[in-house]
Amino acid sequence: GMSLEESNLDIFSDSLHKGSSFMKDDLTPKVVIDARVNPAIITESFLNKLNTLEPFGKGNGKPVFAEKNLLISRVDLLGKDKNHVKLIFDIQGKFVEGLYFFATKTLLDLVDDGSNPTVSLENSLKGKKCDILFYPDLNTYNGFSKVQLKITDFRLSDLS
Repeated sequence: GMSLEESNLDIFSDSLHKGSSFMKDDLTPKVVIDARVNPAIITESFLNKLNTLEPFGKGNGKPVFAEKNLLISRVDLLGKDKNHVKLIFDIQGKFVEGLYFFATKTLLDLVDDGSNPTVSLENSLKGKKCDILFYPDLNTYNGFSKVQLKITDFRLSDLS
């Protein structure tokens, strides 16, 4: 460890910055995707082939898929504490479900500018377009199976 007088903190910080070659861009998190995939074309057969890549773990990471400009047609909050978000995407008339676990606060922070004390995540996101990172999975319930996206990251689409 080291000790430093508080009065010398600024001098120490300045000298660290002077010796660094880091740029602001170097500190921006970057994501590497394996493929851009339209979720509407993911089938159970695709998932079966994807499962042949398992087991995932260190040295064999789970593939990261991405898609842009997905239209959000419905938003539901799930769980006892309503801290999980289910997004229904309308992809050219086909509805695809995505689950974003423990994301309610993250998404509320994204859409709430502080001007509306009763901001509703459902109303704020419905009809908007977003970009997501995801991993597809098969959800089976009561004998019925459907493709479901496990969302790992989310942003509103840049429409500029």
